[in-house]
Amino acid sequence: MINITDNFISNILGVILVVLCCLHLFLYNRIKRGANLPIFLGIALVLLLFFGFRSIHSGVDTLAYYRYFQEVKLLSFNGKGFEPGFFYLTYFFAKLGNWHAFLGGIVLIQLIAVFVSSNLLKIKDTILPVMLYIALLPGFDLMTNGLRQGVALSLGMLMVVVSLHYRWVKPITLTSILMHKSMISYIVVVFLPKFLTTNKAQKYIVLAGVVVSLIGLAGTSLGVGLKFADLLPIPIPGTGHSLGAKIDMYLYIEKQLLSPFMKLYFLLLSYALLWPYLYSLLSGKDTSSLKELASITLLLQFIFLLVWWTNFGYRFMYISYIASIFLSVKTVEEIGSKKLQCYLYAIVFLGFLSTYGSQNFSSFSLTSALG
Repeated sequence: MINITDNFISNILGVILVVLCCLHLFLYNRIKRGANLPIFLGIALVLLLFFGFRSIHSGVDTLAYYRYFQEVKLLSFNGKGFEPGFFYLTYFFAKLGNWHAFLGGIVLIQLIAVFVSSNLLKIKDTILPVMLYIALLPGFDLMTNGLRQGVALSLGMLMVVVSLHYRWVKPITLTSILMHKSMISYIVVVFLPKFLTTNKAQKYIVLAGVVVSLIGLAGTSLGVGLKFADLLPIPIPGTGHSLGAKIDMYLYIEKQLLSPFMKLYFLLLSYALLWPYLYSLLSGKDTSSLKELASITLLLQFIFLLVWWTNFGYRFMYISYIASIFLSVKTVEEIGSKKLQCYLYAIVFLGFLSTYGSQNFSSFSLTSALG
């Protein structure tokens, strides 16, 4: 705990974000929505500077994305590896000629998508979803390492929110697959049966999730007997792999990406983020206005719960991450619970401390040349 605190204080970004969060709470209690936009712009500027001008040796995947950016810029890209949508996004920034604009643009796309979605959902405290997104490890990872998935999830969720008002947008949601193949899970948005939006159905989904989570504790004993490459030979454009082969890569990757503790962290975090809605659902609170968003979120979480025990399971947790944030914040405002609001802000502050005080973040540094 001492090392985390020392790292947090010595790496100024976490401190700045906590100050902005405290300033938001101070202003929001006095002028309500009027403070949201200035605080958001402050958050965006700070993260743009710190993440947009980071060294290529900061983070796990930054160097790989730098090489990819240079290939696209020099038109030496062979068309394999990343999805076509991300290629054209990279190409756009490559035409601008600036690597740091690319990094900063990726961050801004995610932040703006979360902020705009919050407004479309008529969330009063639109800064809280943004704070939850950037405070916790999944959001940090999506902004700095999993760039393709970060863009795909944030834009995909924005389309989901729009589709709650305009049904014809639902099929368009699946275009986010062009950014990252994990977005195929959003097919539940397009083909969501109405009977799954009832409270009874949602309780069954929650129960099923608990059951498969417990079964997952013995998941490693399943070995590699079941192969999806033969079952789902559907080619994924721009990757050189089939859908089934990709699933096998995620489920049975031999490299130990996460410790058992971190796997458990992502499992518990998925439930912690959903707790306000789960509490409301199980206690009989009226959240009928959220039934469609809730069912989508619970189904996305269920996909993660099926594979949470695998080495790449955390990537599936990201699928429901943004949706869980929106659902919980909206639930808290719908039922008017101050205690649950404090609970969410407690997650924010603990998230800032654990994420920006971690060894992973301590390896981040600004580039020596901000050009």
